[in-house]
Amino acid sequence: MDLLDLLKRFTDKDVSAINDFKFKFGADISFLTAFLTVAALGAFIYLAYRSTRDLKSKSKRILLIALRVLAVAFVLLIVFEPKVELRETKQIKSFAAVLFDDSLSMSLKSDQKKLSRQGSVKKFIKDNSNFFEGLNDNFNVDYYSFGDGLQKTTLQNVMQNPDSAQPKTKIGEALEALRKANRKADYTDVFLFTDGNDNGKISSLASNMETDLDKELFEKYIQSLGMKIHPVSSEGEEEAFADLAVKDVVADTFGFIRTPFEIKVNIYANGMDLKNIPVTLKEGNN
Repeated sequence: MDLLDLLKRFTDKDVSAINDFKFKFGADISFLTAFLTVAALGAFIYLAYRSTRDLKSKSKRILLIALRVLAVAFVLLIVFEPKVELRETKQIKSFAAVLFDDSLSMSLKSDQKKLSRQGSVKKFIKDNSNFFEGLNDNFNVDYYSFGDGLQKTTLQNVMQNPDSAQPKTKIGEALEALRKANRKADYTDVFLFTDGNDNGKISSLASNMETDLDKELFEKYIQSLGMKIHPVSSEGEEEAFADLAVKDVVADTFGFIRTPFEIKVNIYANGMDLKNIPVTLKEGNN
């Protein structure tokens, strides 16, 4: 018998649906008043203990201390009016979506493994069934695949589908479509399985962040989606997909004839060993 079952025995009402309880105080007193009351009673207990130290009989001493502690407890009951609230609670799950990238880039193989990126996602699903069971325990979960568009799917379909074939990865457009896909309620969380090679709206916005205003507009766009986005990689950090990109190019806007000038290139590399990378400067086809 647990504490809830024990508490149910002290009421004559129908408690068959009760599955939770809460201790609370009925008295409407401020925190300061409660603090001063407890401090005063604590001082009283301490002085009561001190006053019994001269008693030679140990049993009398214990009896006096117990009586004074009971008196303090009785005062606390009067002041705070503690009570137990029996209640029926229902867990209302929020809605979450799991998105699987179904674009052509997911059919590429990583340098570290023979599996394609989509194959690694399938392996992740197979090896981490507890992850998806946990999602279903905490959310009402819907599954989608996306590339050029957004399509509803199931984990079974993701496992059985052949390699990805959609020509583009439009993450932003998929998230926007997701806001309209669920008629019951808005999705609060999105778990995104993708290699991140967006070539849609997000890529366009991110590539034009030259000023603080551009960055603010990009942040507002992400916030306007109204969902917590959790990117999920099927690879561990030490075995990440090989990714190489020119992140930024910095150069003076003008130069003088026959005068050397400097161009700085910021190169982003992920999932690659240290190596020399040739960089070629071109203008047009030259």
